[in-house]
Amino acid sequence: MPPMPARERLRRWAASPWVLLASVGVGAGLGLWAPRAARMAAPVGEVYLDLLTMCVLPVMMTALVSAVARALGSGAGLHYLRRLSVVFALVLLAGAAVGIAAGTLVGPGGGLSPERQVMFGARVLEAEAGPGSGAVAQGGGLVGFIRGMVPENPFQAAAAGSSLPLVLFCLLVGLALGGLRNERAVTALQVTEAAYEALLKIVAWVMLGLPVGLASLVADRVASTGGELILAMGRFVLALYLGVLVLALLLGALTWLRAGGSPLAVLRAVRGPLLVGLGTSSNFATIPSALEAAAGGLRRDRVGVNLLVPLGVSLCLPGSALYFALASLFVAQLYGVPLGVEQYAIVAIGSALAAVAASDAPGMAGIGTVALVLDPLGLPVSVAVILLSVIDPLVDPAVTVADVHGNLTATALVVGKADGA
Repeated sequence: MPPMPARERLRRWAASPWVLLASVGVGAGLGLWAPRAARMAAPVGEVYLDLLTMCVLPVMMTALVSAVARALGSGAGLHYLRRLSVVFALVLLAGAAVGIAAGTLVGPGGGLSPERQVMFGARVLEAEAGPGSGAVAQGGGLVGFIRGMVPENPFQAAAAGSSLPLVLFCLLVGLALGGLRNERAVTALQVTEAAYEALLKIVAWVMLGLPVGLASLVADRVASTGGELILAMGRFVLALYLGVLVLALLLGALTWLRAGGSPLAVLRAVRGPLLVGLGTSSNFATIPSALEAAAGGLRRDRVGVNLLVPLGVSLCLPGSALYFALASLFVAQLYGVPLGVEQYAIVAIGSALAAVAASDAPGMAGIGTVALVLDPLGLPVSVAVILLSVIDPLVDPAVTVADVHGNLTATALVVGKADGA
């Protein structure tokens, strides 16, 4: 048997779950015990994340255009779209339900000591009085969300990294390309698919540096997280991680029941994008590895995978729905507002909508979409945004992992097995 090429050995080493978990551990330890060194390593992680995300939007665009055109030609497109609307909604509501359950069980905003109430109040006053406090924006509502999906200029949307307008644009281009049915359309589709394969090759090169990039990103994230307020919001963080664990078990069971094989094989299949999400806290950075995990590891049909995974990155975010539901209960408990059946329904549905609306909103504006839930309940949005923004670097990796896992589960549920799998 010939020896394994050095590049293949390096690829397997970089993709090993033990190596990646060790990288996360090293980064966390560096951030906790050597924060100065962690901040010095931050540029390495930032450059790696830039390299990883460099091809994400082109991969998403070429995958969507080719998948929609192929699906339209084969008649599978409408079948997938009918099923995904139901599955995406159920997965989002499942995330919100888990968030409500975790918030009810742990009660992160109830029974706080006077000292912690004073700390929260001081933090809110400090943020509201400080420069840039007007940036604490509330959600734009459903009308603003729908208007934001239509790009005035798709090239400007691509430059800004806005995914939802690009998704709509790519869907329309794919529909038009699939409907032309002439020789030039076939050539254009072949060029698009060739570009997609070339971009995946570039991503494979970048993934060789994943252990170093993960360690640097995690180290900087841990070092820059505030300590005192995090301890004060420890019950919220505990409730969120508990909810993410329960949601991961539920999603893993559904994926296993659909994909078959052993639970360990399913875990191996999805571990790549989950670890990328954990280290980068970016749903979009996981698109290339999620495409390969769904098509290769879970053995789903490539056309369906290329259609659903990019859509799910913007529309199937159960981790974010869990986060917003838990945040809503946290604020309600903080102000002593009791919730009934009707209010819980508002939290569940509003959290699902807020998760989708937040997928394209940057920073504090993304957290501000919690207004979709808090406004109908009569609860203050600014308090939630200020407090959540402090712990966001700590909880965002877990939320991203749950989002990516939910997208892979939804894809497995909707898309059938590849031929010969």
